[in-house]
Amino acid sequence: IEFRYGSSLIPNPGLFYGGEDGAIVGLGLFTQAGDLISAELLSGAASSPQLQTGGLPQPLTGTPAPNTVYRFNPPGTTGLFESDLSHRILAYPNPTHNGLWIRILDANQNAQIPTSMAHIRDLQGRLLMSAALNPTTESAQWIDLRGLSTGVYLLQVEGMGGSMRIVRN
Repeated sequence: IEFRYGSSLIPNPGLFYGGEDGAIVGLGLFTQAGDLISAELLSGAASSPQLQTGGLPQPLTGTPAPNTVYRFNPPGTTGLFESDLSHRILAYPNPTHNGLWIRILDANQNAQIPTSMAHIRDLQGRLLMSAALNPTTESAQWIDLRGLSTGVYLLQVEGMGGSMRIVRN
């Protein structure tokens, strides 16, 4: 993902950026309620920013010069297909500390995959763990994630295309 800047006519960055010295530039992962889970943002001078991965978002100082390009390689760009799996399964709590409860939301999908596997992958697509999965529309199944480090992972369920991000904190 690239953020490209052309010429600008911003004489007063503080006034233009709502009291800040510059723009907030980067990628963020949010809950459905709009709460920030994790982010990769730029901070510091617009001419030579640093990558910030945590804490409160810090805006850039100043306006990016014309022809400035900020390039991000976000998670999921490794050939893994990421789609919103949340309309077919419920995985909670997310973010989590110890593990996830997984429940099927669509009875038709459940009928197609009576027993399946849940796979947890890192953001480079490497398989970290798998667990037999047999949840139903009536009950949830626990998957223990205590063996994983804190971070962002992808949950994939066999028989259901795509994946969803999960966060272990």
